This record gives sequence, structure tokens and C-alpha cells, in this order.
Amino acid sequence: MNPNIHVNMEIDPTYEERDPVEELRAATYQEGPEREAFLQYRKDWKEFPKHLYLQKSPIHLDIEATTYCNLACPYCARTIIEANQGKIENQMFPMDVYERLLKEAVPNGLRSIKYNYLGEPLMNRQLPKMIKMAKDHGVVDTMINTNATNLSRRVQEELLEAGLDVIIFSLDSHIKEVFEKVRVGASFDQVFENVKTFWEFRNKTGKKPFIRVNALKTKETIPSWEDYVNFWSPFCDSITRIDYKQKDDGEEQSNFIYEKKEFIPDFVCAQLYQRLFIRALKDGKMLAHPCCGDTYDYHAVGDLMKTSLEDIWLGKNLMNLRQMHINGEYRNMKACNECGLCMRSAKN
Repeated sequence: MNPNIHVNMEIDPTYEERDPVEELRAATYQEGPEREAFLQYRKDWKEFPKHLYLQKSPIHLDIEATTYCNLACPYCARTIIEANQGKIENQMFPMDVYERLLKEAVPNGLRSIKYNYLGEPLMNRQLPKMIKMAKDHGVVDTMINTNATNLSRRVQEELLEAGLDVIIFSLDSHIKEVFEKVRVGASFDQVFENVKTFWEFRNKTGKKPFIRVNALKTKETIPSWEDYVNFWSPFCDSITRIDYKQKDDGEEQSNFIYEKKEFIPDFVCAQLYQRLFIRALKDGKMLAHPCCGDTYDYHAVGDLMKTSLEDIWLGKNLMNLRQMHINGEYRNMKACNECGLCMRSAKN
């Protein structure tokens, strides 16, 4: 087991007073201006929501590098959407729009980009170029979630050369048969080899990217959390998990996403002051959303093909959503009413 591994049962520090791996991550940045920029970004991430403060740009953008995925995991929102609404059209994020975003947003305070929503980002061959462009423009923190199926040595080299800061491997089991049952279309042996070689390659070349393993824990996927940690910890810097719980009918559901809590009248969601999600092109539109929970486009706040990022971030639609939270009316918003993260993690 990696003696320096950080194991955390909470996955998202959005609402935490302190990110438990922040010190580990800070150490991956060079001392001096680079590390100071990272620490200032993390400070603003926590402080802006407390004071309901808005700059001209989100601190963080979640950009859907691609809608395409090569797996069909049963717990994934993408799989569920395709089952209910039909096949999702495969699209890549347009590079001209991406460059426009960087030129507009970085001078206005954008510090972080994650290249995910419903797709597998490594399916976009332009991803290393997108990451390098972000770093060249001054973005402090770049990150991806990946199923690691396409993490060839060539891709590994390209990601490290581009300057990727964080890579998160979605690995739902340490048991081959179970892994391949829930990660439909993946080879456990290939994924294991990719993760292992990436860890070794990263350690030979430097401190970045920070490597995190993320688990979706059910009774089937991870019968023993200790065994899971012992298996994967030699190949990462941090491990986190999402727990699933049993409903009355015996069906498992996500404790992270769907668990309902009692009404908290003074809750204001931090993400409304931190981040914005930009979907890949769909029906000629590039919709912006306040959070990842708005999977079905209930609360799209603008179309990037028609409106600047600043006008969306400070515009009427998103300001109305913020005001509803301030007024204690967040349960009138469908995505918020169904969000277990904010109910469980309310801090304000």
C-alpha cells in the first residue's frame, strides 16, 4: 500500500471548509508564483460563495470535450439517458469556441477547467491540445475524469507534455469479473496496465498530474473497502468513493446524488458562485448549465453560440437561480430538489 495515499470517503470538497488533499496538490506546483496562484484559486473557491461574490467569469468551467463514450456503465447518467431518450449524438467541443472561451474568461478570473460531462474525454484526440492551450493562457488547474481504457503510452506522453494537473480514474472495483460487469465494454487487465504504467511514467517525469482513483461502492462492486484500497493505492495519490445505499425495495441508489434531506431554508448552493458547465454542440446550441445535476436541461442559462460567457455568468437567467437560493426557494428548482449533494452538504 502506498504509505502517502490519502483515502477520503467524501468525493467532492465543493462545500467543505478545507479540501483534504489541497496540501498534497499544492506540493505539485513549483514554489513561488505558480503555487501562490494555485493557493489563491483555492481560497477564492471557498470564499466567493460565503460572500455571494461574483467576478466576471466563473472560477471553474466544466467543458464537455466530447459526448462520446466507449463504455455503457449501468450507473452512468449517459447510459440512463440513452435508455430513456435514445442515442446521444456524438459531438466534439468546437476548438474555435474553446479558444474564444479562453481569451474571454482567463483575463476575467477563470482558474480551472475540467473536460468532462457525459462523455469520455480521451475519445477527443484534441484533448492534449486543449489542455496545453489552457495552460498557455494561464489556467491554473486542468483536470479530467477518465475510464482509462484509451490511456495508451502515446496518450500518456501527450497529457504530461500538455501540462495536465489532475487525472481521476473511475475504477469501480478491484475484482476483474465485477469490474467488467459494471464497466461494460472495458477490459480490466488493460485498464489496470494503463493505470499502473501511467503511475510509473508520471513518477519518472515529475509530480504531475496528481492521480486520484474514484470508486462507486455498492455491495457487489466493492465488498471490502480495505481490499479495494490495498489494491489500487500503490498506483495513485488519493482515493475517494461514492456510496450507494439500499432503498426499502432492496434496490441500490446513490447516497451522493439522490438522498433527500429535510428543507434547509438558508441554504445557498456554492456552485452558483464557482462554476459553470458548458455542453458540447447539440442541435446547433452549446448550452450552459449551473451544475452537473441539470442532466435533462431543466435550468439551461444560456447558449454560448449566441451569448458571451460573461453575459451568461452575470445574466438574468443565472441571477434568477441565485436569487431563488437566497430566498430559500431552491426546492422549486427541479434539479436542485433532486440533488442529494446540496441537501447533505449545506454549509451556508
